[in-house]
Amino acid sequence: MPLQYQIDCSRGLVICRGTGELTDDQWFEFFNLLHSDPDFDPTFDELVSTQEVTDNRVTPNGIRRAVELNKFTAPSKRAFVVATKYAYGMSRMYQTMLEPSMSIVQVYENMSDAVAWLELDSDFDFAAVFADSEILIADQHDDGYRRNPG
Repeated sequence: MPLQYQIDCSRGLVICRGTGELTDDQWFEFFNLLHSDPDFDPTFDELVSTQEVTDNRVTPNGIRRAVELNKFTAPSKRAFVVATKYAYGMSRMYQTMLEPSMSIVQVYENMSDAVAWLELDSDFDFAAVFADSEILIADQHDDGYRRNPG
């Protein structure tokens, strides 16, 4: 499954998108890539969409490990936008396991509510973030990461 992110330093925002299949290992590899990016700032806010994930294989053990791998710190706000009850449940589990000093996490079923909570401009276009720029992706069909034009 491709995992994508962009770091918007001017907004203090990390924007992430998942599509296709999502497994624990893919998620962990993605965390390592994101957290090692020189533009990553643990106080930035984060907007994550898993609305395009079609096969969510993240497990409760994976959620526990993700909490351990978390590098975001207060005062960051993190909004997860999900499309399925399973993804909602896993995201809520993650939310409840994080220490309040780490970051504030909210889970949404639609992008507009997440954008409003993060106090982004009302015309913020999530899809456009990944349409017109070079992004880093982790792809299960590759042996690693590659730069891929939009």
